[in-house]
Amino acid sequence: MAQLILAVHSGIHDAGAAVFEGYSVKAAVQLERLTRFKGDGRCYPDRSIDEVLTIAGAERRDVDVVTLGRAELPTRFYRNIRGVRWLREQYRQLVEGNDRRYMMREHYRYHTARTDDIFDIDKFKRGGGFRQDTLVHFYNHHEAHALPCVFYRT
Repeated sequence: MAQLILAVHSGIHDAGAAVFEGYSVKAAVQLERLTRFKGDGRCYPDRSIDEVLTIAGAERRDVDVVTLGRAELPTRFYRNIRGVRWLREQYRQLVEGNDRRYMMREHYRYHTARTDDIFDIDKFKRGGGFRQDTLVHFYNHHEAHALPCVFYRT
C-alpha cells in the first residue's frame, strides 16, 4: 500500500490541506470552503485537515507523512519562547487572536537554518494526533509551484 501523505498550507491567505496516497490525490480542501470566508488563512487549517482525511476515509493516526510549509504554524510548537517573549505571545493570542508564528522569522531570529532548533516536531505530532513514527517534512512554498512541471506529460 502507498504512503498516506498529508500536505498542509497554513499562511495568511488560502490555508488548506490535501491528502495523497502515493502520487494520487485523494482529497484537497481550502479552509475558505469550510468557513465561507474568502481566502481564509486566519487560523491553522485543522478543519481542512479533518475534512480531507474524512473524504479519504482515514484518520490522523493513519497518516505516514505530514508536509508543512515554513509559514505560520501554531506558537505552542515553537521552542525558545520564554520570559518576556512568552508574555508577548500570550497577549498576541488572547487579545489579538493570533496563535501562530512565522517559521522563517524564527529562523532569522535564532540565526539557524535547522528546523529542529526552533520547532518541536515530536510535540507537533502528539498535539496533532499523529503517530510517533509519522514523518514530518517542511517544503519551500515557491519550489512547490514548480512541482507540476515534474509530473506534466504531453
